[in-house]
Amino acid sequence: MTEERKAQHKELKGLQMALEQQRQSLDLLYCRQAELSEENAALRDCLESIGILCGQAFLSRLHRRRFQRVLNQHPLSTRQSKTFEALTLTPELAVNIAAYTGPCSLQLPLVSRSLSRGIALCASQLEQLFPSTIYIIGGAGSTSNQPLRSLEAFRPDSSSWSPSLRSMRQPRAVCSAVACGEAIYAIAGRGSEGPLRSVECYYPARDLWVPAPGLQRCSGWVCATAAWGGVCVAGGEDTKNATTEAVEFLQPQMKSWIQLPPMRMVRWAAAAAYTQDIAFVTGGYGEEVLGDVECLVFGMQTWQKVPSLLTPRAAHSMVALGGKLYVAGGYGPQEKPLRSLERFDPNLGWEALANLQLRGTMSAVCSRGRLYIFGGNKDGSFVDVECFNPTEERSRLVGSLSAEGRRCFAVVQCR
Repeated sequence: MTEERKAQHKELKGLQMALEQQRQSLDLLYCRQAELSEENAALRDCLESIGILCGQAFLSRLHRRRFQRVLNQHPLSTRQSKTFEALTLTPELAVNIAAYTGPCSLQLPLVSRSLSRGIALCASQLEQLFPSTIYIIGGAGSTSNQPLRSLEAFRPDSSSWSPSLRSMRQPRAVCSAVACGEAIYAIAGRGSEGPLRSVECYYPARDLWVPAPGLQRCSGWVCATAAWGGVCVAGGEDTKNATTEAVEFLQPQMKSWIQLPPMRMVRWAAAAAYTQDIAFVTGGYGEEVLGDVECLVFGMQTWQKVPSLLTPRAAHSMVALGGKLYVAGGYGPQEKPLRSLERFDPNLGWEALANLQLRGTMSAVCSRGRLYIFGGNKDGSFVDVECFNPTEERSRLVGSLSAEGRRCFAVVQCR
């Protein structure tokens, strides 16, 4: 073998050794990457279990960072940016997106500020595409005073009631209900033998009830709201008639509820609503009828105090509309039913609006830009459905419950 061939052989052998070292290094990197992925998943699970991290919020922020990295690598021209912004603000585009993607498109404002502005401009057209339905869930009968399993559906566009729907698996009064994803969650309340911890989901498209993960504790008179991509439940009373400041949270993909920071005050028969990424809780019973209001900002470890209600109240309703909160009815001091309606603007505070019918233990929901108020007490239970228009600041009767009068029921709106 010539010297030249020996040199080539030696060089080839060196390259093979270098490639083998590179392969071993890559194998080590792959193993380490897998370990880090597992550690990252375990860390996220731990943070979610103690309420510090919301999975959807984490993925949303991760998406924003990746999207920004791509934009930095391939920046849009000023003209392209303006064109994209103009398209997202075009109502026709928003309507076409909704027509092709279905009712789930109405969740787009949660992930895109641009699309939220476009969808807001065509709200009336979207309402025609996807008429909303209001569901009245459970409650106590006016005659028997026993918990009910019944479910009713009200169509605001025609002020009509849908045919009989499948009843809940379990009777419950003073429960809460929240629409989240494709399901409606009927949460806790009181059954024939006392407070419940059970939760069940109703799928309107299939007229089907299925069990859902139960709360960590039995609780009647809870308040609940859809928040941060899941369901947030606060306060209530347990089997020993003790009130609580506990707060629990569930996302649809989770198998159990997790604890969130407790409220500043123990309360039951309070009301909850969610707007501008903030969960609010108002009133309820503590040692007395409460007027206190508090809120939880995502990621914070404590609830923050908010200006108090103009009138302390419990067993009332609260809904969010246009970034503002509307609080209606309930019982005031000395257990007197209230007819007052209040509105909270984060920039202006609370203000009194036109009076409603005299109602306690009633329920309200927002639909088609209006407040719909159902049932309640008026020397017993009654069946009126009242509609309040915030633009005109006046209310009118639009129908009545199709079944017997009831109180202490839950109301939720979905499409």
